[in-house]
Amino acid sequence: MTYLGMGLSLLSAPLLARELGADGRGVLAAAFVLVQLLSWSAFLGLPRGLAMQELRNGYASRNALRVVTLLGPIAAVIAFIASGAAANGDDRIATYIKVAASVLVLAGLGAVGVERALIRGQLLAVNLSRALNLVLPSLAIIIAFGSGVLTLQSAFVITLSGQMLSVLLGIVLATPLLRSRTRIPAPWRFSLHYWGGSAFDGIGARVDQLILAACVLPNQLGVYAVAVTCASAAGGFTQALNQLTYSRFASLPIGSDDAPMLRKRTFIGLAMSALSGGLIVVVVALWGDWLFGSSFDGLFPIVSVLVIAQAMNDQWQLRTYLDSASGDPSALMWASACGMVVLVAVAVLLGMSGNLSGLSMAWALVGFAAVRLAVRAIIHRTRPAPV
Repeated sequence: MTYLGMGLSLLSAPLLARELGADGRGVLAAAFVLVQLLSWSAFLGLPRGLAMQELRNGYASRNALRVVTLLGPIAAVIAFIASGAAANGDDRIATYIKVAASVLVLAGLGAVGVERALIRGQLLAVNLSRALNLVLPSLAIIIAFGSGVLTLQSAFVITLSGQMLSVLLGIVLATPLLRSRTRIPAPWRFSLHYWGGSAFDGIGARVDQLILAACVLPNQLGVYAVAVTCASAAGGFTQALNQLTYSRFASLPIGSDDAPMLRKRTFIGLAMSALSGGLIVVVVALWGDWLFGSSFDGLFPIVSVLVIAQAMNDQWQLRTYLDSASGDPSALMWASACGMVVLVAVAVLLGMSGNLSGLSMAWALVGFAAVRLAVRAIIHRTRPAPV
């Protein structure tokens, strides 16, 4: 399902690029980046904490579910208010952000359902959720292009519809957990530790586009957004492998040695990232101009750097699943915080020196990913062994 989504994305990306141009593609990217950031960071880690709590105890905290439900509308209001600042004076972007914010209202409950299916290894449900977010929008864009109705407006509606359907499916998947809610304490310790890392991860995954949206012209963001789409395809196999491994990590007895499985999955993931990333770089180098059009000049070097960051991000995802399954995600928070400090500091320096561009931001993401992995490794090697 991951590769089907990635493959269709690679088919739809050139169609979007040709039809919308770099400017329109940049507007489309900017319309969703703030909403995506909030969907990943606004729920305090409670969706995964609740899924873990129900798996371990058979019940979920009623109060925690109430908090998740309340945080959705709050996140939507924040996106609505911040739309002007995030749009860099572009009224088109501001309007799209306000409309897209509606998906946040129920996004927390939707995330609870997806997390529940993921940790239980319910691959059919997880794949269906990914299909609504990845496969359906790309397929609809291809159909719209063939029908001659692909515009900026129709591309926005298609993307938003896929996100809304995914949220609704997540709510359906959360139904067993909602029925098991009871008056037990909310899993704050796990959730906040996990959130501390995942919030930084979510911000790091899109803050690059948020900064570019606020500081450069839409056409420059458009080139960068297409480069991100191309590079993300390099992680298809590794991400699918990571998701399968998550449920296996969660099924291991507490205190068991998970190092052999981690080493094996790391080696396979890196090998596949190198193979698929190299293939994508070659395709963009040889046929990039023909695929995306002349307005996407400068795409090749950005893609070449971003595939490195993608490989590192996929390895970080594997370690996030491992620490989440072990019930001790505290190292993730500190590692992600250090990486975020580096990313923001580099972005600020680039902006102040007048060197902020898609390529320099891509290198900043490589630094962010490298620092994150290094700090987590240091924490795990220096922490006392359990008694």
